Amino acid sequence: AVSTLASVMPDPFPVASPPLSEAKRHRTSTRGASPPLEAMSISRAARMAGNEPQQMSALEAERRHYRPCVPAVLRVRVRAEPAQERTTCVSHEDLIASAFPTLYGSPVVSLVPADETDTSVAPRPLRVGCVLSGGTPAAGGHNCICGLFDHLEAFHPGSTLLGFRGGLRGVLRNSFTKLEAATVERHRNSGGFFMIGSGGDLIETEEELALAVRIARNNSLDGLVIIGGSASNANACLLAERFAAEGLAARVVGVPKSVDGHLKSEQVELPVGFDSASKLYSELVGNVMTDCTSSRKYYHFVRLMGRDASHLALEVALRTRPNLVLLGEEAAQ
Repeated sequence: AVSTLASVMPDPFPVASPPLSEAKRHRTSTRGASPPLEAMSISRAARMAGNEPQQMSALEAERRHYRPCVPAVLRVRVRAEPAQERTTCVSHEDLIASAFPTLYGSPVVSLVPADETDTSVAPRPLRVGCVLSGGTPAAGGHNCICGLFDHLEAFHPGSTLLGFRGGLRGVLRNSFTKLEAATVERHRNSGGFFMIGSGGDLIETEEELALAVRIARNNSLDGLVIIGGSASNANACLLAERFAAEGLAARVVGVPKSVDGHLKSEQVELPVGFDSASKLYSELVGNVMTDCTSSRKYYHFVRLMGRDASHLALEVALRTRPNLVLLGEEAAQ
């Protein structure tokens, strides 16, 4: 519901116009007149600089108070508990084992509440980087960063959270901003990836991997959190393998986000963004169906995202009950 409300907001950060001359004031007061170009330019410049004005609608202000439900294990200090079970894969085991010689076969790790006497999880300050990666923003990306910031504040006081700008290319360019409480609060419960920007670039070549290692070491990173889709999480695996092989302290964490809903497993019920996308699309499709029932004149064909994974189309169909659903997987057969 939060994402649906956000989608109809015309401008969550309305920008006040600069002082106008008497002639301009008269011209812009005319009914139906467009806002002055100067005001539009200032609005864009403020957004690009990350200095959004603090004015907001009552709905936007109320939305900031929402606090997502956090799993109980993340409300306390935790420690990693290795299991007897080893990591594996469902196919191409030889190929994957050769690509990840350091990490493949590592113990499966669970997070469990830490004992107060456990010195291995002492509340020391950490330096953590985060990246919003991928070509398509998904609802919840900002809240992943907000949750990370909140956890560091609660259990590792004095920590530093660095937001690498523009996706993974921001890592290669060492382009980041230190995320402060004011910035985090300004983007809490908001859609899009505009807090630090996103991008579809990947770190793939030997030179790029070596550069990423050097930047992580120079910034004394304890962790790097990559919030992205399938390609971004595959890239996170490559970085984790390289960091481990080089003996870096930084741990790489991949957070699955996808409106397509195809990044899931026994441990991950749904990727970030799928629930909001399915609810929003269901509302739109439901509106079209209401129009069809009213006019009885047209056939409407609605194409949804998903490429070769039709989880989103199927979920919307289950919610709205259209006459016919065409699934990409079935069409391929």
